[in-house]
Amino acid sequence: MPKKREVNRFSNLHNIIVFIILLIIPLTFFILKASVVPEESLGFVEIAFALVIAIVSTLFILWDKSFIITNPYLGTITGLLVLAVFDSAVFYRYKGPYTTFFVSLTSILVLIYVGFYFIKGLKNTKRDEENYYDEKAGS
Repeated sequence: MPKKREVNRFSNLHNIIVFIILLIIPLTFFILKASVVPEESLGFVEIAFALVIAIVSTLFILWDKSFIITNPYLGTITGLLVLAVFDSAVFYRYKGPYTTFFVSLTSILVLIYVGFYFIKGLKNTKRDEENYYDEKAGS
């Protein structure tokens, strides 16, 4: 039983780390943007927007993680499509070297995350198939 508790604690810690990373990236983007562009400011709206981006992105990634583990191909395609929509939406609103850097950084992190759980989902699918055929042969 203690093993399950450790897994849940690691899972919660993992989710918190993902949220913090996804919060730091847009906050840093808005801070650098406000320091470089004189007419831009960093106010409550930008901070709230970064917080909302972090919450929505984290919730989507966690949902997609569970989706990838149960159906690796469809979950990965969904994650990549949402990543493409996110990238195009950011480039539609913001342009410049900071935008390119932060979108690239976020995309790389999401691709690593999706790729890791895609491999994990494939292993789970193969294990489930092997267990299915073992149970069927034993019957």
